[in-house]
Amino acid sequence: MECNTCSCYAGEIVCTKKQCRNPLTREIAFTSLPCNCIPHHVPVCGRNGITYPNSCLAKCAGLSDSDFEFGPCSSKNPCDSNPCGEGEVCLARRQVCLSLLHKPCDQFTCVSARDACSSHPMAPVCDTEGVQYNNLCYLVRYGKTLAYEGPCLVGCERTGLVCGVDGNTYSSECAAMAASVAVDYRGYCAALGYIGAPGEVQCRSDAIQCPAPVSPHCMGVTPPGACCPICAGALRILYSQKQVDRALYALRGSAMSALSVHAVLKALERQVQTAQCSVRGHLTLELDLLVLLVPTSNEPSTVQLEACVQEAEKLAALITNTSPRIVSELSLSPLIAAQVVHSQVASSAHSVVLGSSSILILALILRFVLTISNTHT
Repeated sequence: MECNTCSCYAGEIVCTKKQCRNPLTREIAFTSLPCNCIPHHVPVCGRNGITYPNSCLAKCAGLSDSDFEFGPCSSKNPCDSNPCGEGEVCLARRQVCLSLLHKPCDQFTCVSARDACSSHPMAPVCDTEGVQYNNLCYLVRYGKTLAYEGPCLVGCERTGLVCGVDGNTYSSECAAMAASVAVDYRGYCAALGYIGAPGEVQCRSDAIQCPAPVSPHCMGVTPPGACCPICAGALRILYSQKQVDRALYALRGSAMSALSVHAVLKALERQVQTAQCSVRGHLTLELDLLVLLVPTSNEPSTVQLEACVQEAEKLAALITNTSPRIVSELSLSPLIAAQVVHSQVASSAHSVVLGSSSILILALILRFVLTISNTHT
């Protein structure tokens, strides 16, 4: 519908919320953001666990004033109100919920300080010193600080703040990877990117230093609202809100985390057959799910990059064709349509060098021609 991608599923029409260009509107009045919101970076945290770059975009997504508070979700300590009972320790466990029927969308977990840790299920966690524990209970007993849930990761930096493409600041590159979020740039999140040509830098801020692409010629995308392009296979997925709400009503709190964004990404990762590709993703400002198939290597080969592109295309085909591999899994059953969106990533640094070289060559040629001309004269 106009510039938006839509899908009709079981009587429900689902569309992205892109801001379409109006030929009657002056170019200067077009911001590229949903609802034509002004590109101000004043983050708010929705009760669904999503960080929106400003309150206009939060309201555009359907939230009311009481559904969000100022500041990114990563800056909120969900344990400040001491929500756990006596003999329990509160730890932050952030999640993004696919439905506002999560009431509340809990951002914490309570760990018993009395029970034997061996009675807790095996669920590895990593502390800020890079030491792995069998579960949160052991981490609490040893008095350590949680860095992220999941086994301690290798091949990533354990220290140094990074900004994720979801608009949250993470304590390290490893923490962002553990949350299945791609890194936009290093440092605090400080800008809102325009939504323009895919695969190009979108932030107009000298303070943002985008990392060089892992390959000078790769396929990828710049996520909506993010600053920097990422080399990856990319697809955008529409999901049925009614399907999510039906599942939540049936679960009634017993396994509501199975319908979080992180659970969906982990379920999609189980469909990936190439070990050199990892799944990253988040809910975008345009109300769809962006999924990235990124190489696990910091210096991937052309073959690895191509493999991740093919994996993204395969996932899109499975979702679009309503494969039993998708609809038979609770976390993936709400996914109803997918579209491949990766394109050639532009290297701005490469372009500048190339442009300067071209100018120099042209100048030398012109000088040579003028010299010959003067000689003949």
